[in-house]
Amino acid sequence: MKKNFFFKAFESKYAKNKSREVYVFCRKEAILAIIEFIYTGQVDCKVFTKKNYSLILEIYQRAHDYGLTTLKEMIKVFILAYLDESTLSILLGSGILNKEDSFLKKIFNFIPNIINKTI
Repeated sequence: MKKNFFFKAFESKYAKNKSREVYVFCRKEAILAIIEFIYTGQVDCKVFTKKNYSLILEIYQRAHDYGLTTLKEMIKVFILAYLDESTLSILLGSGILNKEDSFLKKIFNFIPNIINKTI
């Protein structure tokens, strides 16, 4: 499945002028983490810090788009572990909750608890 996305990318709207270049629309750090995962099956643990919450969400979003289920499973832990009043606004502003994803719908169960803690 990993290979499938990139093969399709070379043959589709992401490829420009048959140049064999694929255009991805995310931060460099996010795509580097994804490429590292594709080649090694791992991601550098330095990526997964609370300070990088928006990057974690972006990697999750791209993993969802690219069909990288195993990577998504790895990232879920960090999304929930770091979800608190300081990261809630990042999560809500990311647009990630608009995805069709059962995990993201479960996050809605945690949001009232976070809001109640801040009141």
